[in-house]
Amino acid sequence: MDFHKNIVVIGCSRDEKKAANFVPKYLSEHEFEVYCVNPFAKIILKKNVYKKLEDVPKEAFEMVDVFRPSEEILGIAEELIRLDKLPKVFWMQEGIKNQKAKELLESRGVRVIEDTCIMKAHKGEFNS
Repeated sequence: MDFHKNIVVIGCSRDEKKAANFVPKYLSEHEFEVYCVNPFAKIILKKNVYKKLEDVPKEAFEMVDVFRPSEEILGIAEELIRLDKLPKVFWMQEGIKNQKAKELLESRGVRVIEDTCIMKAHKGEFNS
């Protein structure tokens, strides 16, 4: 699996019991630079949080890891295209899939991973 250093986490949560918090925390603890996006939080994981994708620096968009419902994914993909912030990898966490978004992003050269936990994939990649 090809992991990139910078990861924008869309839907990062303040709730330590949610995967949208402990997965980005794991990534931060494993030398990834995590950029949290959440319109309702100021600080998560001791990091300043971006309210909107347009506020995140363009160089952060090596990978995008999404913790949002499947029905929101196409809108996120369209926004990344509109902002000219296409990542190399667009990762949808477990339970998240959107075929239209996948096709749209892949047509622009983005590698798309659906319904897979990035933390589990990372652990399997390096602890096997």
